[in-house]
This record gives sequence, structure tokens and C-alpha cells, in this order.
Amino acid sequence: MRGELILVVAGPGMGKSTLLTQLSDERRSAGCVYGLWIDGRGRFEIGDAAGSRQDFEGPDLVNHLWNRAPDVITLVVDDAHDLDDRGQRILLQLLETLPGNVGMVVASRSPLSKIATAGAVRRSGLRCVTEEDLVFDDSEVRELAGDVGADRAGSLRWPARAMLALYVGTEVADEYVWNEVLARLAPAERRFLAVAALIGDADTDMLRAWAAGVDDVRTLLHAVPLVREWPAGHWHVHALWSQALKGELDPTTRSAVHRDLAARALDDGNVDRAIEQLGLAGDWEQALELAIDLAADHTLELVPDQVSRWAVNLPATSRRRPEARLLSAVEMMSVDTDRSYELLIALLDEFAAAGSMRGQLAALRQLTRIAVWREDPTRLLPLVDRVAAMVDAGHHEFLHLHLLNQALIASVLGDAEKVLELLDEEMIQGARAFEPVLRWLRGFALLDRGDPVRARHEGERGLELVGDRGFRLPLHALAIEAVFEIEGDTAALEQLEEIMPEVEGTGLDAFVGAAAVRLVAAHAFVGHPEVARSVRERYARQLADLESPPLQVLRALADALIDVAGGRDEAARAILLDAAERHPVADPIAQGPWSRHTAVVAVLLHDHPMDAWADSDFRARGRRLAAALRKAREGDADPTVDLEPHDVAVVRSHLPRRWIAELAHLAPRDIAEALVRELGTEAAEHLRAVAPPNTSSPAVRLAPAAPGTPLEIRLLGDFEVRSGGEAILDARLARQRVREMLALLVHHGGAIDRGAIAARMWPNKPRAAGARNLRVNLSHLIGALEPTREPGAPSFFVRQVGTRLELSGDLLTIDVHEFDRALREAHAAERSRQTDRAVDLYRRGLRWWRGQPGVYDDVRWAPDEGERLRSTFVTGAVRLGDLLVAAGQHEEAAELAQRAIEAQPWSLEPIRVAVSAARSMGRTDASLLARADAIARELGVDAPPWLTSGS
Repeated sequence: MRGELILVVAGPGMGKSTLLTQLSDERRSAGCVYGLWIDGRGRFEIGDAAGSRQDFEGPDLVNHLWNRAPDVITLVVDDAHDLDDRGQRILLQLLETLPGNVGMVVASRSPLSKIATAGAVRRSGLRCVTEEDLVFDDSEVRELAGDVGADRAGSLRWPARAMLALYVGTEVADEYVWNEVLARLAPAERRFLAVAALIGDADTDMLRAWAAGVDDVRTLLHAVPLVREWPAGHWHVHALWSQALKGELDPTTRSAVHRDLAARALDDGNVDRAIEQLGLAGDWEQALELAIDLAADHTLELVPDQVSRWAVNLPATSRRRPEARLLSAVEMMSVDTDRSYELLIALLDEFAAAGSMRGQLAALRQLTRIAVWREDPTRLLPLVDRVAAMVDAGHHEFLHLHLLNQALIASVLGDAEKVLELLDEEMIQGARAFEPVLRWLRGFALLDRGDPVRARHEGERGLELVGDRGFRLPLHALAIEAVFEIEGDTAALEQLEEIMPEVEGTGLDAFVGAAAVRLVAAHAFVGHPEVARSVRERYARQLADLESPPLQVLRALADALIDVAGGRDEAARAILLDAAERHPVADPIAQGPWSRHTAVVAVLLHDHPMDAWADSDFRARGRRLAAALRKAREGDADPTVDLEPHDVAVVRSHLPRRWIAELAHLAPRDIAEALVRELGTEAAEHLRAVAPPNTSSPAVRLAPAAPGTPLEIRLLGDFEVRSGGEAILDARLARQRVREMLALLVHHGGAIDRGAIAARMWPNKPRAAGARNLRVNLSHLIGALEPTREPGAPSFFVRQVGTRLELSGDLLTIDVHEFDRALREAHAAERSRQTDRAVDLYRRGLRWWRGQPGVYDDVRWAPDEGERLRSTFVTGAVRLGDLLVAAGQHEEAAELAQRAIEAQPWSLEPIRVAVSAARSMGRTDASLLARADAIARELGVDAPPWLTSGS
């Protein structure tokens, strides 16, 4: 049943579970069969007939099944009607994302119309089994009970009762139930069976705990109809028995059973079931105590839907308790933050008056959630002293909250070292509910310390953990600022533009305004004032309504940066002076954005007191850059003398482009060279905008003019260089040594020492001859790549940095690098179980392959590179082919397998994928099978199983 959905919908006693067992036995011969269970938190458990079980988060399960491709797998879900709305939504989402190698059998008493619709639309087949299909017909009744006549047959059509009546030989199945089954049991055994029916599903050890007076649990249960053992040691007692034995249990015993189920559910981590069972036991006191413990637990995050389920059956008397009102505050948190905050403050005082440490911790933790998730430090400040006082009094359960508060304050103050000291991995794991925000704080601290690579990693880990669209924004902001420092303005701006639809999708003006102000500031900072102005106008209403002081500061900075980019420094100064009056630089609440643009503020407000924020490495770097720029404006001979190497390396994240150009004009050659590189593709334009007439500064001579079209180097297949999408037909590129030099640069990642080039390409030539040959061929290469370059002007695409030659990444695409990067990231995505992303990356990388790279034939400096690239292509194509077959995309898989066969004609794996795709489409290809058989015999290996299995 590759990709098929079988939906069994029928009432109790109609034989659904029996049918599932039969289907499972049938499917097990064709592949793997797993029972599937869904808990209230979106986690899954699968188990096989041997009793082995595994737990998964939703995406992890999908990726686990993807990674089993092309094996055929069947998932069996019984009693789907027991799933609440959230559980059914989770099942629906799973159904929509399962790969094509996975079929599903779902049994339910309710129609599950959404799941049926999804199955019909998205799956390769849908079969619905209803009560009409399950009711016994006359021939089945006669087969079961003999020829009893049509009048009696009507009463036997219900499968469960029919099976009971088989043993009775009478129409009174209920009398049989008592006389022939229950009456034979001792009172203790009936009581035990009633407990087992109340529990429904349980393992043998759990049932033995309630088996007082029962000698042999297994023998008893095997003797009772409608009790099934699957897998071994796990029992399913039919719902019919619960009704028939209802009178066997007194209320006290029923409550005790539910409390036991609650304790076991809690041990298994199933909080929803634990609280549900406590409610059925009528023990709302313990249920509320458990809920308040969860509200205070740093490792858990309560969600409104979850809290709503807990409170739905809460008695009126219990609703007045402070614990219940705290749950109400959590429930309203996402829809009415202010009201939730006010209620929690009142409850905090109430818990304090009652001396409830647990209640105070729960209220303080939820208050901190509001302050953190809404990016509003003003809500946090009143809580800091209370938490600190608790820790000082020896209440160590408040320690994680205290450390979180300290880290938040240190972050606002710009104390990166303090943040990193507080937020080690152990502390973050101990406060799991706050992990995304802690990674956000640590990421910005790493940025401040000059480590953008690790900062981006923290942002990406946080994004993997958080589902709240509101908090994804600041995590995106962290990742984007890190990208800004690592990859430059274009990549960062692309990411900002990408997240705007997600932000707008929240429908919340506060989030839209927060994203828009960052977008305005980013465009203005990199010298795009017109774009920044356009974005500002588009989101004028949301920007005007920004309430958070840090965002108000950032809005003022964005406006000032627009003026700076346009050369209106005095207007920018006026904006910042006004903002500094309303939000002082020393104000902890507003200091974050001031810190991020230290250099800008230090230049424009050079006479403003800066002592309050001069203690951070990040700020000190900004101030040194600002001082260098002021020296340049004052005509200093070397304004960069006090700069440190790292200052120049990250100048792009501190100074607007126009100011970098100003500084470059007066810098010595080595610094000017670095600054020109930081200006990127628009270096010449920025330098011309600020250069005095007839200037002859090193920067102008070092800044290559950006070509009008991008360049693409294609080595995978026939050698080709394309400019603006058109192949360059320059005769100089036909020279073998010119092509080899370009391939050598590519092979070394785009940068290699000139001496190393000569030594590798002309190993038998004297050094002087090798250097001469290099100059000649380099001249041919640059001339072909940039035919309009003025004589003596620096090359844009092939830069000389010291003794090294570097291919400029700006406006340049290299197919080998794109191919390797995409397939490397695809493998990493599979390892982290991001299969959808892996498929996209495999496709992106494999598209670059046009055939065997002939440029690497017969080169002594990379004899194995051609074979490496070919093997990389085939390996990636085979893996993507398996995933495509699993997803039911057989035609694409077959085409891809054919390309891999052409690349590596003697490899069996591409043929396997082609055969698998063909069989999935109901075809056979005798020539492929014969070819595989010939290859196996030629290699002296056994014929692979897929060659002879026919499946």
C-alpha cells in the first residue's frame, strides 16, 4: 500500500481493531508495520509487533520515515476518535507530509472528514471502510453460527455481539455475557477485569498492580473475549467490557485507578493525560498543584490550547483558587498581554501573602515570559529585585530566573562578557522553556565580541526551537546581523526581505513595525537611502506606533542613517540629539540600539557624553573607528594609526558606506585595500561620491570598476564562461593554460599564492620563467573576463591581495562551488532530519551538473578532481532519487537515475533507483535488469536483492 490511506470508520464493537490486526499481518509481509500513537504535545510514538518503541517530535518522525526510503512502511492508528482537535490536526499535518513510501491505516468511530479529504487529495490512494463494510452479511453469519435463519441473522450482524453469540447459541447475547463469561469469574477477577476495562490499554506489569485475588493475569485475560494482546505483554480491553462491568467498581476505586494512571502518565512525560486522569478522579486539588508546578518549571513552556484543555472541566469552586486563576492568565497571555500581566502581578502578591514559594515562582516565570517574548524590558524591571531577594533568602529554585534576569540586564547594558559568563550551555539547558531567548541573548553577546559565525549559529538554533511567529523576528534579526558581518549587506538584506511576509502574516502591527524599522535602518546603513525611504513610507503607520523605547531609538537611528547616506550629516545629528534627549544613551532600556551603532553616534555626537557606555569591546571598537573618521576629516596624515586589525575587518558593520569611503581616501595602502574590499561591488561608486576632484589616493587606484553584468564560470561539463547569461567567445579563453589557471583558482577555493600557481602549472620551469608565464596567462585571463577594463585599472574579478590572487565573490558565480556547497548542505540537512530542505538542496546542487568536467583531464595538480566531482554527482543523484521515489515523484527519479547512469555507467546504485522508479510506475525494463546483472557478474559480486525480488 505504497502511499495509500485506509480509513476505517465504525462504532464500538464493529471489529475495527480486529481488521487492523488482519491488515497489519497482511502488510507485514510486504514491509514494516508500526503502530502509531500521538500525545497532546505533538509528539509521536511508533511500535512494532516485537514491542520495540521509539519517540519522535513531528518533523523527526517524517524525516525518520523519509530516511527509510525506498522501504515500504505502514503506520497503524487505532481509536483516532480519542484524539482531541489538536491531535487530529497533528495527524492531518503528518498525513500531508508523509513520503510516498509510507501508507497509513486509521480506525475511528467518527468520520474524520478533514483527514479523508486530505487522503483523497494528497495521497496516491484512499480506501474508506465503513460500518456497512464491517457488518456481517447472511453468508458470514451462517458461516459463524450455522444456518440459524434470516430472523435470527439480523440480531447477529454486529460483529462483537455475533462473536459472543457464537458461544451462546441464543439471541440473548447480554445474558450470555453474564452467564457464560462474567458469572464464571470470581468477584476479585470481575473487579480486576473492570479495572482493566477502565484502563483500556495497559501492559502486564501495570495490570498486576490491580490484580489482588487473581492468580494468573495472562490466563484470565486470554480466556475473555474481546481482549487482545498486541504487541506481546500489552493488552487492549474492548470498550464493551467497561459498560458491562461498570457496577463492579465503587467511586473510590475508580478514583484510585485514575490517580494511578495520572502518576504513570506523568512518569512518561504525558502531562496532558496526567491532568485529564486527575480530573476524572475528581482530584482537582492535585491537578492544580501539578499545573502550578508546570507553570513554575523552567524546562517547560505552557501553551494556551493546553491550558484550555486542562481547565474545561474545572469545578466552579476550584476556579476561584489562585492556581486556577494563574492558568487563566496563561490562557489569555497571547490575546490580552496587558490583562494577563496585571492578573499575574496581583497573583504574585497573593502567593507571597500566603507564603507559597511555588506559586510565586510560577507567577514570576510567567511574568518574565511576557517581558521576554514581547521585547519589553520595562515589564521586567519590577521583577528583578523580587527574584534576587528570593535567591538571597536561599530559595535556589529561583536561581535560573535570577540568572536569566541578570543576563537580560547585562544584554541591555551591552556587557557581552557578562552575558556569556552567565549563559553557558548548562544554564541554557536548565532553563529550556527560555532557550530561544537565551540563545538570542548569547548570540548578540557573541556579535558584540566579534564572533558573528557562532552568533549566527545561536540564532539558527533558536529558530529551530521556537514556533511563535512573534519571537522568530528577533531571532531572525540576530541571524541577519551575523550574516551582515560574515557575508555582507546583500545577503543580509535578502534575508530581511524574505522574512517580511512571515512578519506581516502575524497580523500584529507591533511585529510589522519592529521588522520594518530594522529594514529601513539596514537599507540606509548600506547606502540605499531611496529604498530606505520607500520602506519607511510603506510602513509609516506601524513605524509611528512603535512603543518600545529600543525600537523608538532604532527608528531615530534609521531616519538619521537615511540623512547620512545622502550626505546630510547635520540633519542626522539633529535627529540623534532629539532621540538622545528622550532616550539617553545611558538609559539601560534604550541602550541596545545605541550600542549597535556606536560609531555613528560617536561621529555625529562627538561632543555628547559617552563615558556611560565605553566599557565594551564592541563600543570601544566603534569609538576607535569614529575617532579615525574624525581625524580623516581634520586632514590627519594617517587617521588609521590607532585602529586594530579587527576594527578594519568588521568596519562594514560599524560605518555607513559613505564614511568608509572617506576613511579609505586617507588610509595607507594596506588599510585602504581592506576598506575597498569592505565596500564591495559599489566601491568605485562610493569613492567617486566622496573624492575630491583629481584625487590620487590609493583607494581610488585600488577600487575596480564594477562590470555591468555578472559572470558565471562553468567547469562541470564543457568549459564555459558566461557574462550576463551569454557565453564569452574570446579566443584567449580557448588557451589551455588560461583555462587551467582559472580552474586552479577555483580548485583552491578562489584564492592561491602566485608562487604556488607557477609551481603547480610549470613545475619544471625555473622560478623566473614560471612567474613570466603566469603574468602572460593572467593578462590573457583578465582581458577575456573584463574586456572593457581600462588599461592599468585593477581587475574586478581577479584581485591581487598581497602575493595572492583571489577570485572576487561579488557578481561571480562558480558552478563547482555552488555544486559542492549545495550537496554538502543537503547531507547536513539529512543528518539533522530536515528532509524537505535536503531535497531542495539536492535539486539545486545537481542542476549544476552538465557532464564530466573536461578541464581537469590530465592536470598534474588535481589528478583526482574530475572523478571526485563525478562521484559526488552520482552519490547525490542516487540519494535524491530514493527520496523522490518515496515521495511518489517517479518520473523525476527515473530521469535523474538515467543522468547518473550516464555519468557512471558501471555503478549499480543508479540502476537500482531507475528500476525502483519504473516498478513504482508499474513498468519493467528488461534492459536495465540485464545491464545490472552483467555489471554484477563483471565485478564478481552477488546479484543485489532488488535485481531478483521484483519489488
